[in-house]
Amino acid sequence: MRNERIYDVFEVMNPFKLVLKVLLYDQMTFELIASAQCEEEEIRRELEKDHKTHLLEGHLKEELARYLVSNTNIDEQRQMLFF
Repeated sequence: MRNERIYDVFEVMNPFKLVLKVLLYDQMTFELIASAQCEEEEIRRELEKDHKTHLLEGHLKEELARYLVSNTNIDEQRQMLFF
C-alpha cells in the first residue's frame, strides 16, 4: 500500500528550531491523503527511542526524511500522519 503513495518531506524555514512538514499524496490522483508538521522536540523524542539522534545533524536531512516516512502512521479518516 505504501507503494501507491508519494511522500513530500520539506523543512519549514524557522531560524530558531527544526520544523519539517510531511505530505502524503495518492500516486495515481495526486490527491492529498494526509499531512503533518513535526517540530524538533517531537522528532528528537522519536529519534532517541530508536537511538538515531545523529539524524538531526544538518548534512543528514535526506536520511531523516527517510526515517520519518518509514516511521509514520496514517489516519486517512482524519487526514493525519503521526509517529
